[in-house]
Amino acid sequence: MNAQTFEWTEENETRLREMWHDGKTTGQIAPILGCSKSAVCGKVRRLDLPRRTSRSTPHVPKVPEPRREGKQNWESSAPGLRELKLTEFEMKCVTFDELKPRHCRWPAGDGQFCGNDRKSGSSYCAGHHERSIDARATARAKKKSRKAVRQSSQSKVFGGALG
Repeated sequence: MNAQTFEWTEENETRLREMWHDGKTTGQIAPILGCSKSAVCGKVRRLDLPRRTSRSTPHVPKVPEPRREGKQNWESSAPGLRELKLTEFEMKCVTFDELKPRHCRWPAGDGQFCGNDRKSGSSYCAGHHERSIDARATARAKKKSRKAVRQSSQSKVFGGALG
């Protein structure tokens, strides 16, 4: 029996229930019944059989790390990039439901956003707007730097034949 013409009969459902209660996985049950693993998963759900987790250890919810407020200072090692030194500022951290049109949309993690008043013409407050502009400038400068290195190495290999 192949998976395309498989039908769930009373006998197949009984065998599925038995193997499920014996602890067999959907991957083990499917070839025995002659159907796909997805078909077994769907039938297990429709029969409302007890759910099992695939975890070998009990699930322990992750405790979120506290968010650092403001911006970090960093200096790029790529040539031609300016150093980013921005002032620290506090984020209000509002949820999506609390977000108003005047609030900064900068993601603060855990489904929250900055929440400070937006800069005119931007989706972000003044601090995050500056950070987003600097990030784009940094990406462009890095791309230019990589291109220059690539062209330089090609001219060495090909004796300047490539321009």
